[in-house]
Amino acid sequence: METTRYLEKGRNTDTEGLRALDHIRIPSISDPFEIDIYWFQSHIFGNDPSTFFFKPHTHSFVEIHFILEGEASYRVNEHLLTACGGEFILIPAGLSHTQEAVSKELVRLSLSFDIIANPNNPLSRTTADTLALVNPFCGRLDDCILSTISHICVHARQTSAYTPYVIRNDVFGLIIHVCDQVRNQLYRPYDPIQNGVTDIRCIRAKQFIEDNVASNIKTADVAKYVHLSARQLGRIFEQFEGKSVFEYIQERRCQLIKKILLSENVSLREISERLGFSDEFYFNRYFSKHTGITPTKFRKINGTKLQNKE
Repeated sequence: METTRYLEKGRNTDTEGLRALDHIRIPSISDPFEIDIYWFQSHIFGNDPSTFFFKPHTHSFVEIHFILEGEASYRVNEHLLTACGGEFILIPAGLSHTQEAVSKELVRLSLSFDIIANPNNPLSRTTADTLALVNPFCGRLDDCILSTISHICVHARQTSAYTPYVIRNDVFGLIIHVCDQVRNQLYRPYDPIQNGVTDIRCIRAKQFIEDNVASNIKTADVAKYVHLSARQLGRIFEQFEGKSVFEYIQERRCQLIKKILLSENVSLREISERLGFSDEFYFNRYFSKHTGITPTKFRKINGTKLQNKE
């Protein structure tokens, strides 16, 4: 008797995914998020989309607008963001925003929610920490998000008693997928869920350093940004990063210099001026001190030849 295949003809079994599943420990708790879902609804605009506009306003919760078809533009504080079909826009809590323009026949799915960052719950804590870092964010509806929305639509057409709970779990999945994109975009080099603990002030400090590493920033600048004294920030940084703020700044600064040396056809003088060094001599001494090699030798060893510049 021929064995019936579960998958449709022509599709391949994801054996790699099945094997990876063996190494994942599924949490046994029934409700991993401490989350309030305020609304989750569709907006399908007709030929007169101008009927759905609001004055600038703020919310105490997070909004995500999934643009399935058409195009929508939002003004969020000073930012103007436009999302087309296949993209989403995330608007954090507390930001003034309004919808400025939409195309005809826009199809949009809107989700509004709030998360309580329970320090004993790594999932809600990580999600809340990630959202705390976000300005308006535009992302892509990847395969995970699209398949989750499709699954929601299938169950929304049913009248089972299980339907609201299935959709609730799918909404959790959407939030996780979106936050995963945000964290990847922010270049977060660690995972608080795996490491067990983190501190939002440390995260914000690292992001400030990342955004301003091309400037000659000091520990005091970072401390001021996160509203701490330099000593307080230093203690937190040592605890969670195992190094001082100064050491982290030098590390990120040297990484930026290496990237420029290998990817741009610019002279050492131009690099030193761009990064705020007083002169090329000090730039050379700084790089040599922190890497053990001169910039010129670093380029030569890594196969980059600067032509007509030095």
